[in-house]
Amino acid sequence: MMRQRVAQATKRFFRNGSPRQALERTVKAALRLNPSLGTLFQDQPSTYGAVMPVSVTDAQLVALLDGLPTETTQQERRYLYRFFSTLWEGQGDVVEIGPFLGGTTRAIALGMMDNPRRSQSSKLYTYDRFAAYHTTASLLSLLDPHFRAGQLPPALREQVAREGTFRGVFDRLHEGHRYSHLIVAEDRVVPDSAELLQSTTNPYRVDAARSLGAVFIEGCKSWFGTRYFVLETARHTKPGSYFIFQDYGFYTCFWIPVFVALLGDVLELVSYVDSTYTFQQRAPFDEAAVMRAFPDTPQELGEPALSVVFEQLLEAAKDRGDERGVLSLSLQRAAAMAYIGRLDDARSRIAALAAQPQAEEYRTWIAQAAKTPTYTPNGEIYR
Repeated sequence: MMRQRVAQATKRFFRNGSPRQALERTVKAALRLNPSLGTLFQDQPSTYGAVMPVSVTDAQLVALLDGLPTETTQQERRYLYRFFSTLWEGQGDVVEIGPFLGGTTRAIALGMMDNPRRSQSSKLYTYDRFAAYHTTASLLSLLDPHFRAGQLPPALREQVAREGTFRGVFDRLHEGHRYSHLIVAEDRVVPDSAELLQSTTNPYRVDAARSLGAVFIEGCKSWFGTRYFVLETARHTKPGSYFIFQDYGFYTCFWIPVFVALLGDVLELVSYVDSTYTFQQRAPFDEAAVMRAFPDTPQELGEPALSVVFEQLLEAAKDRGDERGVLSLSLQRAAAMAYIGRLDDARSRIAALAAQPQAEEYRTWIAQAAKTPTYTPNGEIYR
């Protein structure tokens, strides 16, 4: 009887009060350091971070994954490698939009190569405008280590200086690797507005016969462009295909989580690391329904609808223990308000976030958002 009472008292002690809070903080800290530990604490696979190990110990593989300038984190590139070497079923082709110099291209392609289920016919189609990311001077400065190391010939330096395009650089950086034969790079543009769609000479398109098993989205930098890209791509996917949004958790790109939320149950969250969130398609896309739910501009959707969507997104992030996601969604909500002209609302939301003690580790993000919460296709900056 005494043993039973002690056991019951111990359970109550850890279920309530400060011991439980301390334990929860310890678990969350451990999960931030190693997201794959999430599966140890739940009966079902956790979506607190990746559901597969993201560590890479092979020195040659590490050097390749970290060898190119990229806006992704180390964890995100390791996640992409692990995802495509393990979870991707290996059937159909893979599409990537917005690779820049190809840091993510390399991670995806290496993962594809190391997946024993990969079909020999599977390719990685990567699309970009391959220009106008940076000024010519800043692009050359970014590439200077590769020129000095002999990885890029002097002729390419002259081409970049003369034309401002980095397509030749991209091709050269991915030549001669064991994954090179998987990559098919094409100059294509995702239009950022209905007007630009009419005037763009090489808009993003997918060949009619292509079947896609996974899609990596790093180049949807606008509200209209996100809808355009996903609908064009979804004509070639099916239930079971994966959509990986690199900017889902980035504070300026509010249109991505809003778009996914307005799809309803079409996409289901699978896993996430840093700003990269992966969803699996559960149902066919209804293009007409998507067009109705997600109009050409956020102004057409309106503040009430945007607020409802973000309340739902924030509740879901809290339920899954996604603290970083709560912060990014809160900043994205402010960004959406700024975009539709509610600047005072945006400023007050960002200021309120800055005053919260739990936001300490995100001070840089908050400061950047206070200066420029988002951007438009015209490059306008809100102050």
